[in-house]
Amino acid sequence: MNLAAADEALARNCRFNQRVLVHTLNPGSTLGDHTGGSLIFQDHRPYFAGDDLRRIDWRAYARTDQLLLKTYQEEISPFLELLVDTSASLAVTPAKEQALRRWTWFLTTVGLHGGYTVSIQRLGHDPDALRPDELQHLPWKFSATHSLPAALTQHWKGRYRALRVVLSDFLFDTTAAERLLAVAARDATALFALQILDPEEIDPPWRGAFRLEDADSADHQELIIGEREHAQYREKLAGHQLLLSRALRRRGGAFVTLNAGVETKELVLNTLTPVGILSLG
Repeated sequence: MNLAAADEALARNCRFNQRVLVHTLNPGSTLGDHTGGSLIFQDHRPYFAGDDLRRIDWRAYARTDQLLLKTYQEEISPFLELLVDTSASLAVTPAKEQALRRWTWFLTTVGLHGGYTVSIQRLGHDPDALRPDELQHLPWKFSATHSLPAALTQHWKGRYRALRVVLSDFLFDTTAAERLLAVAARDATALFALQILDPEEIDPPWRGAFRLEDADSADHQELIIGEREHAQYREKLAGHQLLLSRALRRRGGAFVTLNAGVETKELVLNTLTPVGILSLG
């Protein structure tokens, strides 16, 4: 999928907000996760069998009773991992599917032009992460055979100190979603979660008798939807979003909702930039 010209130009002018990325020095260089040759002290990390014993900080051991290694500043290409939900609910409408794919490529473009090595993991779809050039011509398949929490917690292992972005609708149990975000945040420099929703999922226009079917599980329920049910849905959705937003803030990240019916530029300026995920220029 190619971005529209305006979105491509906008992505080239965006950067991931480096005030959030505590390990990032500047685009194209970041603190390494192993000992480098620089004289600038970076941090401590736990000692593992096979590590160079000369790097052990014995003073720190005396204070903490833990074997810790000194690490030093090392310039390497930073990593961006995009974790993309390909469960069936992400393709419940054409607008939602297109938004997921558009944001995947938009963030890929931001990363590439910011000096990141980018990998894209279509969870539940591809057994391994893909490079952008590998994904460019592959078809997208949205399957009901997996859930994002199961795919992430069972089949995925992230790169140490990568910047991670999860793209999903997060329309599943709040506890499972919080557990998923905890796994995704592990060993990351920062974690951002982008909830992509169709306009009708944000503010359902339906009233009357309906048969609602879960796109992932195929479970269904007969409902009569009136103003009370509509208000209850909006309240539950807002509560779900608030809990996930708090869970990300506790980990130094950010959770935002992106309306699939809204232009990319408007969401960048009014949503992604204010919360500190992206910056312009």
